[in-house]
Amino acid sequence: MTQGWARNKSRVEDDAKVSPRLYNLVAEMGEVINVAAQPPDIVAKLAAMADKMRAEIGGSDPKSRRPPGEAANPVTL
Repeated sequence: MTQGWARNKSRVEDDAKVSPRLYNLVAEMGEVINVAAQPPDIVAKLAAMADKMRAEIGGSDPKSRRPPGEAANPVTL
């Protein structure tokens, strides 16, 4: 089941890069009308922010993720 999800997730991410989706949830809560073509500058800014975040915390070699630590003398609260 996990492998199927991973394949589907990858396909969805690739599709979002090719044809981004942006919805006005105030005007239309159902996420049916894609308004990404209307403000292309906003879509570009959001895509740049997502790429930066993905580079920092996502992927197989994230820059900002710290290694797991160990407590020398753990105390139960």
